[in-house]
Amino acid sequence: MNNETNTKDRIETLTKELANCQWRLEQAYRADERKTATKQWRQYARDLAASEVKKANETAAKKAADDQREWMEKLARLFADRNGEETNRPQPKPIRAQHHRIMAILRKGFIARPTLAGLLGVSRETVSGYLEDLRTNGIVVEKKRVARGQYRVLYRLTDKAA
Repeated sequence: MNNETNTKDRIETLTKELANCQWRLEQAYRADERKTATKQWRQYARDLAASEVKKANETAAKKAADDQREWMEKLARLFADRNGEETNRPQPKPIRAQHHRIMAILRKGFIARPTLAGLLGVSRETVSGYLEDLRTNGIVVEKKRVARGQYRVLYRLTDKAA
């Protein structure tokens, strides 16, 4: 019986050791799985962060390129004639001798366009062009509408001339 008890005890001990080995093996396997899963999640987080940084850099680079292109377009418009003057607004014409003659006449008082044309020896359309040239150069030409008389619009040079 002694031999039988010994065998039962040995079987029981071996069963317990086997269960203990199985438990340790499961623990080691779980630890390895946790380590692998943790490693995969960390790699995923690094990849995600890198892609976000890449997107942010691409967005910033695109914005910088757009800003630079916009400034280059502004500079191209500004320096189109190489004098630094904006060419998209009307450029003043140089004041010539005829302009000075018309200014001298307009300083005396109100006068009609046909009368100016007769005094200068040019057409009414040319007088209109001279008046527009003066306005473009910042000289204030006052315009007065009258109901009576032969002419309906009279012009004169104001004291506000630039």
